[in-house]
Amino acid sequence: MAEKAHYHLEQTLPSLQLYSQRGIFDANELALITKQRTTHEYAIAKRIQQKIDYVDAIEYEVKLGMLVEERIKRLKLKDGGGVVKAQGKNAPHAHKRQEEKLI
Repeated sequence: MAEKAHYHLEQTLPSLQLYSQRGIFDANELALITKQRTTHEYAIAKRIQQKIDYVDAIEYEVKLGMLVEERIKRLKLKDGGGVVKAQGKNAPHAHKRQEEKLI
């Protein structure tokens, strides 16, 4: 269980590094993002999954994506600084995992 959760968390590291490099989030915010993602990944990886676990994870990633877009506009980063492309992978990935497990 923990190995799957850690694997999926490691897949999000490139986007977190971009957030840090571009100044979109500071270290404290990145720690909170990682903590929230860890909570969601462990909920998804548990033996008996519920749809709400997936819904919560997808909802969190969508809201995080909206926040990233707002900060990119505020910071006036050219072409999103490559961050939008990295962010766009997380919510659809969680949705795909939901379909594989529950449907």
